[in-house]
Amino acid sequence: ENKSDSAIVFYKKAMEIEPTDITTIESLIKTYWWNKQPELALKILNEVPNEIKESNSILTLKGMTLEKMDNLNDAMELYKKAFKESPKIHYENEENIMEFIG
Repeated sequence: ENKSDSAIVFYKKAMEIEPTDITTIESLIKTYWWNKQPELALKILNEVPNEIKESNSILTLKGMTLEKMDNLNDAMELYKKAFKESPKIHYENEENIMEFIG
């Protein structure tokens, strides 16, 4: 309904209940992007619990946020770090690899 302020309130309440839920965090971050408030998005990402702070998803979201703030060098470093955290693709043969290609 185009009510981003209300959405932010509800996402923050959801994060109080489940602070490590990546989907909720991502939704809140994207709402801040939509509002052209990447600084607030970065603040949230810097405050996520330690157990997910270095996860692929959080590092990628943080990189995207820094990119929106024209901080391209730091964004690229986070993308590289996120790539290293990505699960490695293992496949048995060329037919099996098709499930990993999208």
